This record gives sequence, structure tokens and C-alpha cells, in this order.
Amino acid sequence: MKKIIALVLALTLLLALTACGASGSNGSAGTAAETTQAATAADGKGTSIAADGSVITNYDKATVQTDKELSKFRILVLYNSFTDKLGSQYKSSMEYIAEPLNIDFTFLETGSNGDEAMAAIEAALVSGYDGCIGTVASEARAALFDKAGVPYVVCGGMPSDETQAKAMASYENYLGSVVVDDYAAGYAMAEALYADGCRNVMWDGLSRGYSGQHDARAAGFADGVASHDDMKLIVENWDYTQWADGIATAAATYPELDGVGCTCLMANIYNTIESEGLVGQVQLAGIDVSEGTGRAFENGSLSYIAGGNYACEQICFAVLYNYLLDGTRVIADPTVNLTLNNINLSSLEDYNNYIKYLDSAVPAYTAQEILDMTHYVDESFNAEKMTELCKAYSLEDVIARHADLVQ
Repeated sequence: MKKIIALVLALTLLLALTACGASGSNGSAGTAAETTQAATAADGKGTSIAADGSVITNYDKATVQTDKELSKFRILVLYNSFTDKLGSQYKSSMEYIAEPLNIDFTFLETGSNGDEAMAAIEAALVSGYDGCIGTVASEARAALFDKAGVPYVVCGGMPSDETQAKAMASYENYLGSVVVDDYAAGYAMAEALYADGCRNVMWDGLSRGYSGQHDARAAGFADGVASHDDMKLIVENWDYTQWADGIATAAATYPELDGVGCTCLMANIYNTIESEGLVGQVQLAGIDVSEGTGRAFENGSLSYIAGGNYACEQICFAVLYNYLLDGTRVIADPTVNLTLNNINLSSLEDYNNYIKYLDSAVPAYTAQEILDMTHYVDESFNAEKMTELCKAYSLEDVIARHADLVQ
């Protein structure tokens, strides 16, 4: 019975990690769901209520301002599970733009078993698609879509090395990869902990080599710590099943421990800090807004968190949409990832604004904003402007663009 409980717990944590961009390049665990789900855009009229009680004016999504004809495209969207937090945000942000941009989305849950995922994708491609957005950066995927004549953009994943990046770029239908700046997020964790007085810190990460994203976060955190002569990384935990319990153990073993950087801050970590009486003793910093984030800002145990990375999916769509509309490649060199900034939160006020402007009925980018990212409607739009747009992404940027949507 203990073995069964442990297995269930490990599986639950692994599935939760998919919301943290933990898809390894080889996809070595889980099963592929063999069902697809066609998206139906919501009506988009009226209002909705945000978590903080503010009124979200959800304006009519069925119209965009353009004198251009918008052709209908069928887009296949792949992800491990569209029921986890990040997956549901990916899906809802695509559904939001479906009707006004005349897009027919199909969402295919691939699980994380590489062979089963490939089989499910091959079966789906038989019905014919104009393009695809996925999360796995591998030559095998690039080759599969190239053979099918389907343009492919990778969301959140990155080639494991320069050799693989060049191999993927050799396929005509591979348009490139869009990633969030994971290294910067890791570095920002260390800086935030240092600013809050932490000098002896711990890292909760995924096994090295499992995911390029998580490796980048770990490297950023380590470099951030090393940039301060009076800050030390005294404990490293690479077993995701022990992230929460490992903090309790480390705090008991190393009384000087005063900060923890987490590659994925899940609810059980917040719970451990509270249940073990570590609030006020151990500060947290990490990635991904989840249940407990607001509470941790309220009790003062959270120094920093990066969120809003679901917008990576919307940027991927813009990359694909440009190519489908008029053949424009807004990732000029597909061997180089297009990097999107993080949404950096360091206070309860930031968190409340995040919930209001980014975790509500209106996603990071509206249909009109995405249409304006295309060379088809703006002939001056190019790879350079796309790069600038991604660098501008921030909490302040979203608030400025969507101030009239929240009352």
C-alpha cells in the first residue's frame, strides 16, 4: 500500500510539473490521450468578475479592425494536458482569439510519452491542418511536420544544443521556438532573496538534462547567488518528489537556511512553509503563480515569483499566423530562440494586478493586438519588431494596454 501511495504521489507531482514547462526534450513518461477537442470561441460579450472582485469588461471579441480579408485556418495545438493550470491558459488564450481571427483550433493532449505522442500526432495530421503549435523541440517532431507539409512552432521548449537547433532549422516547415527567459527568472529569484536578507539558500530543481528550461533556471539562480560574496548555496535538491519535504529537512539540518529558490513553486511548498513554522524564517522565490501564491505574499514568505508565461503560446500563434497569411518569418533565424520576458511579481499589489489583468477573461494579448503583430496588416512589422515586442512584455505593459478593459 505504501508503494502504491508513493507511486500515485509521484505521478501527481509529475503531471503538475507540466504546468511549469517541465516537458523534457525526449518526453519519457506518461501516456497520450487519444482524443481531440475542437475549440468553440465564447460569445465574448458582457462582463466577468475577477478573483479580486473587479469587473472585467469582456468586449466583443467577434470583431477586429481591419480592411484585410482573414482566411480561415485549421491549427493543431499540442500539450500534455489542457486541464492543468498552464494548459488551461494555453487553451483559453487560443479560444479567445479563434472567432475574430477566423481560426479553427483543435487541441490534442499528447501526454508525455514520446512514442505514444508521435503516434497520436501522426493520426491527427491525417485530417489536415494548416499549422501546429507544440511544446517539444526535437528533430523527430520537426521532421514529422515537415513531411506532412505543416508549419510547426515550438512553445516553451528549446533545442537541447546547437547541433539539434541546426538540425531542426534544416526543415523548411520548422518556424522556430518561442521561450520565456528562464535564466533571467532564475537570476531574479536569487536577487530577490538577497534583497530580503537571505544569505544561505537552497535550490529545488529538476534533474539536470531533463529540461533545457529548468536547467536555465538553475543556472540563473546559481549565477545570481555567486554574484554576491556573502551569499551561499548550501543545499541543492534535484528530486521533485521531495521539494516540499526537502525544505523541512534542510531547515532542520541547516538552521542558517533562510531562502529557497524553486524551479516550480507548487501549493505543497507553500503549505510546508506554513505547517513547519518556517514563515519569517525561510523566504521563497520561484516560477508559476499557483494556489497559495497570494497567501504567501500576504504572510511575507514569498519574495518573488515569475508568471504569465502562457503568453508564449500567443506569441507562437503570431509567429505561425504571419507565415500562414503571407509567408513572413518573424523568427529570422530558427536556430535562435525568440525570448519572451517574464511577468515579475514581488509584492501583493503585483499579485493582485496579475490576477486582474493576466489571469482573467482577457488574456495577455487580444485578437486585435495579435493581428497588429502581422506583416499582412502592417507591412513594417518584421522579426526585429517581434523581438522588441517580446522584450517589452511586463506587468506594466499589460496594464497599460488593457487599462480600459478593467473597471
